Amino acid sequence: MSSDSPAPGASDMPRVLFVRTPGCPHCRRMEPEVAAARRRWGGRVVIEEVDATRRPELVAALGIRAAPTFVAVTADGRVAARATGATDARGLDTLADAARGGRPGPTVPRVLALTRLVSGLVLTGAGVGLGGIVLTLLGVALVVWGGVSLVPRRPAAAHTPGYLPR
Repeated sequence: MSSDSPAPGASDMPRVLFVRTPGCPHCRRMEPEVAAARRRWGGRVVIEEVDATRRPELVAALGIRAAPTFVAVTADGRVAARATGATDARGLDTLADAARGGRPGPTVPRVLALTRLVSGLVLTGAGVGLGGIVLTLLGVALVVWGGVSLVPRRPAAAHTPGYLPR
C-alpha cells in the first residue's frame, strides 16, 4: 500500500491514519507495532499511512503538528480520536475501537485498578485505626488513583471537529 493513497475500500471502513514523515526515527520505530496491529485487526480497521510531506493539506486540516500522529476515523469520515507520538499496542487498539465507533475501554487493566482501590481501602482503614495520618493519606491516594484508573479515556481528542476532508 502506498503511503499516499488510501487502502482499497478504506473510504467506507473505519481507519486509523498513521501520519509520518520520511526521516522521523519515532515513525520508523512504530512500523513493527503498526504491522502487528494490521495483522491483529484483520481488516476490520484499516491503517492508512500518510506521508505528511506529500499531504500537507490533510495535515493542516487535521491540525497535526508532530509525527508520528495517529488519527482514528469512523466509517462515515468523522474524526473520533487521536494520539500524538509513539504509542503501544494498547494505544493503537484504543484508537481502533474509537474508529469503529465503540467506547474505548479503560487505559489501565481493570484488575490493576481494582487492586489499587482495595489496597487503598485497607491502608486507609489501617491508618484510621492506628491513628497514622501518613498511612491514611497514602490509602486515600491509592483509592483515588484506582478510581481514576477505572474511568474510560479516549486518546487526546481531535482539535478539528467534524469530518475528515475527502
